[in-house]
Amino acid sequence: MSAISNNAVNLGKVHPEVYQAMIQFNQQADSAFKASGLDPLIAELIKIRVSQLNVCFLLAHASA
Repeated sequence: MSAISNNAVNLGKVHPEVYQAMIQFNQQADSAFKASGLDPLIAELIKIRVSQLNVCFLLAHASA
């Protein structure tokens, strides 16, 4: 298994418009989870699993 590099990119500084779009998407997902009545813990587990499937180490780490 390889180690994760510490050379993370600050997306908010490098591509602020992409970062804002990701924030808006996350807010829409949160709204959809709340509207569905889904348990908040299950919603977080879904986000973590999607991050894992998308190989998003930073988001998976931040959510855990």
